[in-house]
Formats: sequence, structure tokens, C-alpha cells
Amino acid sequence: MEESIKVDVLSGAEYRTCRGCGLCLLPCPVFKSTGDIRKTAHGRKKALQWGADIPELAEAIDECILCAACEPVCPVDNNDITGFTLRQRRALNKRRDSRPDWYPELADNNNVKQGNTTGEVALIIDKDSSSDAALAGLIDKIVSLLGGTRKVGVFCFDSDALEAGLAEPDEALKSLIGFTENARRIVATGGTTISHLRKRLSAKKIASLGETLLAMKEVTEALRPDDLLVIDSRAFNNDHKRLIRLYDRVIKDTGVKTNLDLNRVAIPTGADSLQ
Repeated sequence: MEESIKVDVLSGAEYRTCRGCGLCLLPCPVFKSTGDIRKTAHGRKKALQWGADIPELAEAIDECILCAACEPVCPVDNNDITGFTLRQRRALNKRRDSRPDWYPELADNNNVKQGNTTGEVALIIDKDSSSDAALAGLIDKIVSLLGGTRKVGVFCFDSDALEAGLAEPDEALKSLIGFTENARRIVATGGTTISHLRKRLSAKKIASLGETLLAMKEVTEALRPDDLLVIDSRAFNNDHKRLIRLYDRVIKDTGVKTNLDLNRVAIPTGADSLQ
């Protein structure tokens, strides 16, 4: 059993193609805060090249906040470092007796459907809004901007179990993918969820909520130089080449401030991670 888990995680090119250039250290918030190369994607991949096993890398695997800032700077094409880390977490959880205290208590995803399930637009919210009146009110405003309840279907998806490596993606995403079957486009709030969906629904048009709202004139015209535009680092880094043009144009046109510095390698805050 242990050998099959090890093969599943270590197969493919994810760690063997690491050239050791260290570029991924520059934007890594974990390296920035600890200075410990062992806790980075670079450190984990080099350790695997030299024969390390998954349980030996437990601390490093747990500390990654899945911001994906390492992916745009990696010179290896199509290097899915976030997916690599999630596979490591799932394998690690099968082989250890205790987990970090920031892990969610339940491995289940509490899915809540709202509105039109056959809508042209599927809006995926990375939280359960059933007991949060403020969030529910915000969702209503977003639905209105996107065309109203006749056009938009809402699916609240708790992605914590996926992020912690406590759930298998295909099983956890089954009901969510079924919900999007009739939608012409998908709008999602979570970068990790977007990444999972793009791998499974390549024919669908999938975009982050931030990108979708910034395409609306009424939204960009309301932005002011003293406003702070918070960019989801996961969604941004997973689609860096395309989105950097969008956000650069919005900043130039509106003067708005952002949490990410687009003139350098983006240093994410990590505010949206489970840790």
C-alpha cells in the first residue's frame, strides 16, 4: 500500500525536471518568512531527487499556502506545483496518525445550491453562505451584477477538505461539476477551485470573480485611487500571463492600489489559506 502511494505521488516529471535554479524562492512567502529552503517547492523537489520519502517532508508540505506564486517564475513548462503539493498532502494524510491543528475537522464538502440550477452562468462561491447573512447579501449583489437569478445559478462549495488533502478531487467535485453542466460559463471565487475545474472542464469558459467583475464598466468606473483592489493570488498566479495584462490596465486606468505588486514577482499575503 505504501509503495503504491509513493509511486502515485512521485511519478511523472514534477520533481525530476526541477533544475535547482531557485527562482521559485523569490516569490515564496514561506521562504520569505522562514528563510528555510527545505520548506519550499525547490527544497521538496531536490529532497525527492535525492531519495526522500513523503513523511520526511511533512512539515514542508503542510506549510505551503498554495499561493501558486512559484509557478509563473518556474522555467519548466506546464509545471503544476500546486497540484504536486496537493497530491503530496493526500499521500501524506494516508500515512500519518496526526494532522496540523489548522486542518478542517470534517473531510466532507457541504454543498449548498441556490437559485437557478440551469442558469447560463454558474457562480461558484468557496464558502457555505447558509449561516452567514452578510455573505448571502453579498452573493445577491453579485448575482444581480451578473444578470439576476434567471440567468445565474449559485453553488456554495467548501473547498477546505480539498486544500488540506483530505478529499479526492474527482469525488469531491462530482456534484459541483454536475451543477455546471448546462452553464455556458463558470465564475468562481477560489483560485484552487478554478485550477481543479480547468483540468476537468477544458471546454468551459472559466474565470475568477475578480476578472469577471472588472470586465464590467460600472465596476471599473467606481474604482478610485484611494481604493484597495484585493487580487486573489491563487487565481492570478495560475493564469499569470493573461491576467497581468488585465490588472495592469485596470491600475493604469483607475489609479487603484492593489495587494500585489505587478511590477515585481507577486508576493502573496496568504490571507486566504487554511493556515
